[in-house]
Amino acid sequence: MGALRRGAVDQVAPLRTEPGDIIFTGTPEGVIVGMPKEKQVWLKAGDRIISRIEKLGTLKVDLA
Repeated sequence: MGALRRGAVDQVAPLRTEPGDIIFTGTPEGVIVGMPKEKQVWLKAGDRIISRIEKLGTLKVDLA
């Protein structure tokens, strides 16, 4: 198991999970830094994140 995956598992290990639970881990550190400045888009207050899973539903989160 890779170091990044182990880190994600370590963060979740204390939580009780059930079949079908979804864990959002985000993007590895430094990914956006490799993009040209004009394509770097950061999340900010007021942004909305929408995640859809076919036949399951939609999760909407508004950032404060």
